[in-house]
Amino acid sequence: MKFTLSVLALVASANAWTMQFDCPRGSHFEGSYSGSKNKGCTSIPACVPGDHMVWGNTKKSNCVLRLYAAAPCAAEQEIGHSKENWDHKFGQAVFAWGVTNC
Repeated sequence: MKFTLSVLALVASANAWTMQFDCPRGSHFEGSYSGSKNKGCTSIPACVPGDHMVWGNTKKSNCVLRLYAAAPCAAEQEIGHSKENWDHKFGQAVFAWGVTNC
């Protein structure tokens, strides 16, 4: 966990946001993303309850992470969002995500 946060801190220094998925219970998907602009609806293999993600956002950024139960990421499919840094264990399946408001 400390290594993950250290890596995210380094990446965050060059980008507005960072996102890391660790989903061994569901699809065994692991993925890291970063950027300084919005990221449209992005499908991912299943992350199920008990799987984990870490969202990092710089204090100067207005970017918002949005998690969805399915693509195409319609408002009624949103199951969570955060502008603040977020280290989270999923309570329900997540199949898509995006970043807005950058």
